[in-house]
Amino acid sequence: MVAVNVLLGLMILAGLVALEMRNLRVAIYSLGAGGVLFIVISFLMGALEVGIGGVILVAILIPLLIWAVGRTTGEDTTARMRLEVNEIFVLISIVAFIVVLLVVIIPLFPELPSVPEAVEGPMGLSILREVLVLLAALAGVWAVLRLVGRRGDK
Repeated sequence: MVAVNVLLGLMILAGLVALEMRNLRVAIYSLGAGGVLFIVISFLMGALEVGIGGVILVAILIPLLIWAVGRTTGEDTTARMRLEVNEIFVLISIVAFIVVLLVVIIPLFPELPSVPEAVEGPMGLSILREVLVLLAALAGVWAVLRLVGRRGDK
């Protein structure tokens, strides 16, 4: 279980690096690293279907994002946001308020509903359902890419 917690921490770190990078390609690579860590965690926890979905997602999404960034932007940087001292103080205050609110409210409601047990059919049916969802997503991406490609023809 310690290994899973370490991998979760690394996955969160990869997400934070992706958010803070100025170079969009490096941010996409960081997202890819977070996706691979998610896949490893899924397989370690025994969630084979989620892991297979993650493999397909990372294999499609990361190259698609790299292609989209290369195709749509000539300059590979993001705009840098400059925060003043007051804005940083406000952000820290909001985060602290949310943390304190959760620490106080959660113990007040011990009867919060727990996660229901999953109702699953045969293993093949679950994987088939996920494959259909992924195919629907691919069809949507394909349709959007065709629409974007045809804008110049109008």
